[in-house]
Amino acid sequence: MIRLLVVDVDGVLSPGEAAPFDVAVLQRLAALNEQARHDPTRLAITLCTGRPAPYVEVLRQIIHGFYPAIYKHGAGLYIPEPYGFKWHSALTPAVQTQLVQLHSALHDALVATERAYVQPDKSASLSLFAGPGTARPEGGSAAARLAQQQGRLRIDVDEY
Repeated sequence: MIRLLVVDVDGVLSPGEAAPFDVAVLQRLAALNEQARHDPTRLAITLCTGRPAPYVEVLRQIIHGFYPAIYKHGAGLYIPEPYGFKWHSALTPAVQTQLVQLHSALHDALVATERAYVQPDKSASLSLFAGPGTARPEGGSAAARLAQQQGRLRIDVDEY
């Protein structure tokens, strides 16, 4: 029996970046979670997203979720009871230092030159978007080269 469904936010619960949510869908998920909270044979819903922890926490509250939810592309886990946040064990201080260095390099090479912009509040992951007039492959390739130059970090480039 399937007890839990983990769903992404952008492109699944909403059409994507900056698009409005369908309130009826969120209300339906809240009703499903209320049923699941009281009946172990009912399916519960939780979230998995690249968005930061506060975003996940609020959405989980809206859908009446009661299971943990994943944020920042799996870098962290929001735990509702007891209330807390847990980082993935792979995010050691050394890796966090590398991420800061990569953020800086990407800013200097792409963001400062307006070839890309960064989604705010990304510390364990990075969402880099092509700037006006910049082709996505150009920005993605430059980001991948910079990540490789920074050392042991791997960068995945999704082209949409």
